[in-house]
Amino acid sequence: MLQVRHLLVLTGLVWSGVSFSYAQVSSETVISTDPNVLAADSHTVPGAVLRINNDALTSAQVITQPELRANLQQWAGELNRQQFLARAEMAVAKEVRDQIFDLLLYQHAIKDLEKHDDFEKVIEKELAEARKRLIGSYNGIEAQAQEELAKKGSSLEKELETIKRRMVVQSYRETYFMPTQDITRGQMMQYYRRHLEDQFQQKAEIQFQMIEILAARFLDETERTSPSAEQKAAAKEKARQAAAEAWAKLQSGTDFAEVVKEYSQGFRKDSDGLWRPIQPDALQDQYKPVAEALAGRAAGELSGILEGEDRFFIAKLVSYQEARTIPFSEAQYTIAEEIRKEQWTRHIGKLYMDLLAKATLGDIEKFVRESCISAYDLLKVQKK
Repeated sequence: MLQVRHLLVLTGLVWSGVSFSYAQVSSETVISTDPNVLAADSHTVPGAVLRINNDALTSAQVITQPELRANLQQWAGELNRQQFLARAEMAVAKEVRDQIFDLLLYQHAIKDLEKHDDFEKVIEKELAEARKRLIGSYNGIEAQAQEELAKKGSSLEKELETIKRRMVVQSYRETYFMPTQDITRGQMMQYYRRHLEDQFQQKAEIQFQMIEILAARFLDETERTSPSAEQKAAAKEKARQAAAEAWAKLQSGTDFAEVVKEYSQGFRKDSDGLWRPIQPDALQDQYKPVAEALAGRAAGELSGILEGEDRFFIAKLVSYQEARTIPFSEAQYTIAEEIRKEQWTRHIGKLYMDLLAKATLGDIEKFVRESCISAYDLLKVQKK
């Protein structure tokens, strides 16, 4: 084993409100030179191995993380080697930091939970179910699952290990943390008042069906490239007539969806003209008159024919939710959950500081640097 007096590329990075500096970990760190500690996937993605107590983190585990890998692929295609390494260092360091934290918490959690006699049996049962679900998502064929996961730099074993770690941490939280956390009405009321404006204001929301008749659709093919003012006016008049016909059919009792199919040229035509619920202010300017015409109407009422610059609309209100302040009585469950999250974050922040102070870690700066180099070399080869 090689003794290395060096930490920490993570200096200055912040996670869950905890800033890490040299003073928070031992200055004596260890990096393994034993090839036997290399993870099974290191032959696929060459790179460094970082010791974290009795476990190891490989470059492969870091640079195959989907979101990070997507960024690395983009940068490898756009930048030269030196530019790539400078750009990738912070992103890779952040992922390394997160994975160190996850592994330290997992080590701590499983050590405590193993004291329970039935813990291993419960975990084994849950993992067996998780394996079935995972393979089931690949048509129930294990070979297909392995093949598809391998393309992503993963495997069934890696996915199940990730699931296991999530389960262990959640079980630790439910066993040791949540039962001790009492939340009072006073705490909830303080939270509600503090976040009244940013969390408990519900904006207005509207949903409607719409017939949209475009004047441009009434131009001849020879006119569509650069129509004259007269041609535009003639096309708009034809669109007006079509809107009047559509309105007449609605007035005679024809179902709105049927009129949509016959007359509408809008992009929601194939969905019976039904728009998803949307905030009126979020509508494009050309559609805002629709929301204004429907405001104050009852569900099922029509807007009448609305004229736009180059089109006509007829809309039917499906629902309208006025802007409102969510009352405390309705928000209590959400508030309690948010307070628990805040308490958990503070608890985890303190726990991580304690775990880091006791941890035996490898040379993180060297690991980050070599992981960046491995990522560039691997992605360049794949691109070829």
